[in-house]
Amino acid sequence: MLGKIACLTLPVVAETLATSLSGMFIIAMIGRFGAVEVAAAGLAMLLQTTVSLIVASAGTGAGALIAQAHGAGRIEDARRICGQTVGVAVCLGVAAAVFCVLGIGRIIALTVPDPPVVSLTVEFIGIAALSLPFTAAAGVCLSALRAIGETRAAMAVAVLGQAAALFLAYFMLFIARVGIHGAFSGLAAAQGLTFVLGLWAVGSKYTLTVGYRHIFALNRALLRSIVKIGAPAALEQIALQGGRICCSLIMATAGAVQFAAHNVTLQVETIAFLPGMAFGITAMTLVGNSIGGERPRRARRYAWLTCLSGACTVGAIAFFMYIFAGELTLFFIADPAVAAWGVGCVRVAALQQVALAVSLCLPGALRGAGDTKSGMYVTLISTWIFRIPLFLFLQYIGEFNVLRYWYCAFMDLTLRAVFYVFIVRKKDWGVPDGLNRRSGR
Repeated sequence: MLGKIACLTLPVVAETLATSLSGMFIIAMIGRFGAVEVAAAGLAMLLQTTVSLIVASAGTGAGALIAQAHGAGRIEDARRICGQTVGVAVCLGVAAAVFCVLGIGRIIALTVPDPPVVSLTVEFIGIAALSLPFTAAAGVCLSALRAIGETRAAMAVAVLGQAAALFLAYFMLFIARVGIHGAFSGLAAAQGLTFVLGLWAVGSKYTLTVGYRHIFALNRALLRSIVKIGAPAALEQIALQGGRICCSLIMATAGAVQFAAHNVTLQVETIAFLPGMAFGITAMTLVGNSIGGERPRRARRYAWLTCLSGACTVGAIAFFMYIFAGELTLFFIADPAVAAWGVGCVRVAALQQVALAVSLCLPGALRGAGDTKSGMYVTLISTWIFRIPLFLFLQYIGEFNVLRYWYCAFMDLTLRAVFYVFIVRKKDWGVPDGLNRRSGR
């Protein structure tokens, strides 16, 4: 079982590391322009990622259903689920792009007091929003490939897309010299390329062979199943990412220096976060396949083994994060004031990584079994009832300090990990919440 976990996880780790390194190098390149540019670019990328994750929650539901259908040998059902979800994702992406262009700038202007940061952030988001339909649909395609165990195909698509993003950002910034706006345009174009490659991959004869009829032939029963699992996942992302944005907007009131240090820390944290997320994806695939194949005991074992593997891997990475916090911070920003805050934030972030890994792996296993409601409830409680009120309280009783957010995050993730361990221990793995086995509906 450990061998199978490793075979599926390693390509996902490579995929997520490529995503991480691409984002890190792009922020590092932008960091050469100053603290204001880093703060604006970091906020814009955070908002774009937030909207993308919410829209891509349709892919979460599809991934769980595809994994179950594939495990049960219902390949045609898997094709139809993938095709329908790609169409839904494009529509959601268009709606999200319109919202970003027309509405999100006003929200930023009301909450961020630094006019230069506000102006640049709004401009960057306007460019990045153009890629949201492609990002959403590409996310569904990659989720479908992982759900059937084709993690190497998903890795190839993602790596090519990130390589294109990195090349275009460098070209726009340092060769064409059209500035950060050009870099964001290059990133949008790279997302379009990822979508084309992802659509080709799921349509390939080596994977699902999804055709146009699977995308455009509306099936209401399948859409209801996708919404049933995808809606709680979307609410979970709204709660989680909304909380991140809320805290980021509060921290933006401290000025560009501390806010830039926070954004640098987020980039450093992805070194450990993305491998943890990879184990969560593997857990969803293996548990979903086992549930679909009516092997609940194997599903339970995969849930705990992927969690243990993920916690050990992420813990080792977190150790090096703590030891080399100064070097990692200086890689992203040369400003000594920003680096001074960043080192402390990175070290606190390193302490929370094992709890974060548990909070990524066990929800992945639950999603594989069709349970997305547990993740929604845990996230709502831990983020909006615990983390944000505690952060506001700590900020109220003393001078503003970005380190306090990271201490709150550490306590929040520890609480979240405890919740997930309890839920998984009580889970009845013989009762999936997915497609009907006989009808596929």
